[in-house]
Amino acid sequence: MIILFGLQLLFGTKFSFFSGGKSQGHGSSMIRTNSSGEYTFVFSGGTIDLTDIDRDSKDLEITVVFGSADVLLPKHLSFDIEPTSIFGSTDLPKKSEASGLGDRPIRIESTAVFGRIQYFYREGKAAPIKAEPKYEAGEEAKSDF
Repeated sequence: MIILFGLQLLFGTKFSFFSGGKSQGHGSSMIRTNSSGEYTFVFSGGTIDLTDIDRDSKDLEITVVFGSADVLLPKHLSFDIEPTSIFGSTDLPKKSEASGLGDRPIRIESTAVFGRIQYFYREGKAAPIKAEPKYEAGEEAKSDF
């Protein structure tokens, strides 16, 4: 109990310990975007789905201790991932997979201690783009046929 209390003090109140969260299979969690921006797995693994994150989202923090996490990033946004691995590994996504717009990149600080974090790009919800009319007001639409 003392160790659990120490881990809770160290990582905050929201973390996945052993399995926690919405369970999918044995010992894994599927977590969607949350308002705190902090994701922690301790002695467990899971997937963090950020494909519905907003363009103006605040910076994120992902911590994995003795576990693993797969992080799904939307292709339409750019990210600045700052990995730290201590007896673990962090697999960054290929830059060529991203088609992020010129907005400010969302910063992700990730830490893997005796664990693994893998990042993948997926299709996400892009902000709607305002369509511009093809002809001026009062002008008739022209057909190519």
